[in-house]
Amino acid sequence: MPITNVARVSVWNEAKGFGFAEANGKKYFVHRSALGPISRNPKVGDTIVVTKFEETPKGPRITSGVLEGVPLKQFHEKRTAYVPGYYRKRKLKFALAIFLIAIPAMLFTYCQEHSFGQKTSQSAIVPTPKNVNRGTESRFHCDGRTHCSQMNSYEEALFFLRNCPGVQMDGDGDGKPCERQFGK
Repeated sequence: MPITNVARVSVWNEAKGFGFAEANGKKYFVHRSALGPISRNPKVGDTIVVTKFEETPKGPRITSGVLEGVPLKQFHEKRTAYVPGYYRKRKLKFALAIFLIAIPAMLFTYCQEHSFGQKTSQSAIVPTPKNVNRGTESRFHCDGRTHCSQMNSYEEALFFLRNCPGVQMDGDGDGKPCERQFGK
């Protein structure tokens, strides 16, 4: 019997993608992947032009071939050429964008909290009562000072005692701040 490179599909399992083909009086195992990118699965009776037979421990198999009369799939994928460092540059651009957005946001927050260099906190700003002199109200503001040693005048200490939270300037609780310092 002459050796031929043509095999006929005798059994095909559509779900598993393999089957058997007969050639040269032998039954060969054949997998769909051995036939290249075919447009349809083989059917019983189809002809395979075999380019490579192989003997394996499990038995003979067809490792390469073409399904006769069945066109190959055409691939029309648009692939861009590989550009060295592309993703690294992309990550760098992303990090730079985040940095450029984050820095102004942090500066804005910092300036909001520190009122452009003055040491005030939002909890220290309290509306002034109506019994305080209007001239005093415009000259002083709560800026976080809490002790007599930080005051420059009795009026300033009185303003802080009446208007600012957390001050410690009236030890005896009589409503007069810094009595020893200012002699009042």
